[in-house]
Parts: sequence; structure tokens; C-alpha cells
Amino acid sequence: MPAPKDPERLKLHRQPGTYRKREYWTEEEIEILKTHYPTNSIGQMEKLLPRHPENSIGDKALDLHLTKAEGHKMALRPRAKEALPNGYKRCTNCKTVKKLEHFYFNQNRNGFHSKCIICYKAAVSVEKRTTRYFKRTYNLTPEVYHEMHEKQGGVCAICKHPETQIRHGKVDRLVVDHNHSNGNVRGLLCAKCNQALGALQEDPTRIKALLQYVEQYSS
Repeated sequence: MPAPKDPERLKLHRQPGTYRKREYWTEEEIEILKTHYPTNSIGQMEKLLPRHPENSIGDKALDLHLTKAEGHKMALRPRAKEALPNGYKRCTNCKTVKKLEHFYFNQNRNGFHSKCIICYKAAVSVEKRTTRYFKRTYNLTPEVYHEMHEKQGGVCAICKHPETQIRHGKVDRLVVDHNHSNGNVRGLLCAKCNQALGALQEDPTRIKALLQYVEQYSS
């Protein structure tokens, strides 16, 4: 009788960003592995199978019960485990040893992504990150955002001024304002108006009171 599945583990796998997709091998790649693995080094196999890293090739060879031919027993590169302080990890891209807080959580062997956050973000294009952010946060496509931007004339829906906030050396884009109760997108705002709206908790009574207060002491 199979052991019951751990509900907490299943719950973890359902969380966004915590499930690691099983690596896919094509029939052609499997044939290459079967043909060349017995007589080639792991470095040569990585050149023949550029989509798959060393550990993936080794794991697949074990799954297929492949062994090295006589005279090629030492073709695999020895992989000595690096001794690092507890709570630290080496980024596979920049080779820097960093604290685990500098790595995204990922459901792999040690629970963290192989690349540090800086290297991971650099590997993902700005356009792809923007597309995923709009879709995940507002269920909005970049095309719809651009349509809203053009409809508003490229200015804030409240103050009617363009964005002036600088981030990473460039003028930031208008932020998407949405109803926090139902998630409906309302318009595009500049950073200052968006922050002011949030500080007032989107409360019409407070907003009207603030307007009356300003008008009272404006003269």
C-alpha cells in the first residue's frame, strides 16, 4: 500500500514559483545519450546536448541504466562538494558566495535557485518580466496597458501630468491603479498621486475633507 501523500508538501507544490518542472528530453536527445555516453566524457556530452547540464545528463544516464565502456570509466568529471558556511550558497553564474537571502526560493535539491537574485533578474529580459508582472498582478497584457497609456495621453489620470520619478536612470512608467476590493483596473497614475491615494486609504470622506481643508486655507 503506497504511503499517504504529505498535505503540506502538496500545498507547497501548489504555491506559485515553488514547483520545479521535470526536465524534458526529446527522443533525438535520448538516442544521442545512448549512443555517445558510454565512450565520451561528460564535457563532450554537454557539447552534444547543450540544453542539459552535467547533473541532468548523469541523472538521465542512470535512469536509462547506461554505463561507461571499458577504458572510459573515469570520463566523468569528479564533483567535490564545496564546504560553505551554513546559510551560504555559491551562485553558478557569478561564482560569488552569498547568503541564502540573496537567492530566490526554488523546489530543487537545497531549496534555492542556483543563480543569485541579481544574476537571475539579469538573465530574464525586462519585457518578459513586465509581461509576467502585469499578468500576475492585474491580469493585464502589455498591449492593454499601452492602449490605456495612449488614451490618457501619456499623463496621470488624476493630476494630468506625466511621470517625473526617475528609477534606474530612466523616467518610470505610470503605475496601474486598481480597486483593492475587487481587483478591477481603474487607470494609470503617477507615483505621487498613487502614493497619496494609498495614504488616504482610498476613502472618499478623507479625500473630500482634505480638499475642503486645502481650499479653506488657500486664500
